[in-house]
Formats: sequence, structure tokens, C-alpha cells
Amino acid sequence: MANTRYESGVYVVEGRSGSDEGPTVVIVAGQHGIEPAGWLTAMQLTALSIDVGKLVIIPFANPPAIIQGVYQTSDGNMNRHFPPEEAPTLDAAAAVWREIQRNDPDVVLDLHSSHGIYQSGMDNGVGQAVFPTAAGLETVVGATEWVNDELIAPSTFGSEYELTIGTVQGNADQPLLTHKVGHDLDVPGYLVEVTRYGTTLPDRLTWQTAIAIKLLDEHGITVSV
Repeated sequence: MANTRYESGVYVVEGRSGSDEGPTVVIVAGQHGIEPAGWLTAMQLTALSIDVGKLVIIPFANPPAIIQGVYQTSDGNMNRHFPPEEAPTLDAAAAVWREIQRNDPDVVLDLHSSHGIYQSGMDNGVGQAVFPTAAGLETVVGATEWVNDELIAPSTFGSEYELTIGTVQGNADQPLLTHKVGHDLDVPGYLVEVTRYGTTLPDRLTWQTAIAIKLLDEHGITVSV
């Protein structure tokens, strides 16, 4: 969306063997302006080196919300403008969706953070959960278990901070990006939510980056920083 307030960069990382080998993964972040772990993770991923495949990264999907430091702008919640089977209902959402379609992805990641912890009663949020599409159900298990075993369990955080697997994304009645990915594209997609409850930004950035890299690994993209 050049020359508009939603103008934003798209970063492409190609495998050393060329983008024709391996999967194409689209990574979206920054739909909400109070979730810096998402776009900081996305920017870290732009510096990765990969052997095969291609990463298409949109770190700042909602620049006005990020600049204002707000969850949503007067245009509403961007992540409620992706109705399955229909055109996105916000120009900026439509631009994100066009970029996704243009790259014909094998996998889509949507990076977020939440004020609470999913199904824990802590502030009624959805953090510390990964919500997969039906096509991503198998791969999400290994990725979340790895982050729990290697990073969260050995830390000072309690077991309630371990990542869980949320509801499957793909319901035609839900206008979230991952629901549209699951319903319209039927490819592995993941809504990743870390929590802001009792955590620091470095905590969230560590977990978000780790789960993203592990999901890439589960889909055959081995990375090195």
C-alpha cells in the first residue's frame, strides 16, 4: 500500500539452494500495535539464513496502530477483517491477503501476544498457545513440546506458562487471518500467542522466536542466524 499510512515493507529470505526447493512460508506480524514481540520476532527472522525454501515476512501489517501504540485504530481490529470465502473487509487486510495469495504459501504464521494465559483463568487471555489450522495439527505438537522442554520448563516460570495447543483455525464464521488461511487455502497455519502476563518483552521475544523457528524446522526449513 505504497503512499498510504499503511505502507509497509515485505522482506524475502531465500534458501541458499534457491526458492524453488523447499516450502514457501509467509509470516505476518504487527496487526495490533501493542504486541511488539510479534514484529520484533518477525524482524529477527529477516536475518535468518536458510538452506532451502523461501520466507516472505510482513513485520508491520498495521503501521498506524504500531505508531500510535494502540491495539486497534479507528479502522477497527485488523484481525477481524479476514472473512473466509469472502474478500477482506479492510483495504490493509486485503493488501496482506493479496501478498499471501501472490506467494502461494505452503505455511502461514501469524505472530501475536495476549494479556492473559489461555484456559488458565489468568486475565482471561489467549497467551501461551498456538492455534493451528487443521493441516497444521501434527506439526504443532512437536514444536510446542520442544519449546516447553527446552526453554520454559527449565526457567523460573511455572507450568501454567508452558505452551498449549488451542482450537483449530478454519471456521467459516470467524474472520481471523488464520481462519481464512485454514478455510480458504487449507494449508498449515499457526496463530502464535505469547503472554504479556507476568513476563518481560525479552521473555516473549525468546519464546516467540523459538516457536517460529521450530515450526519452520518442522516444515523442513533449517535455519541459522
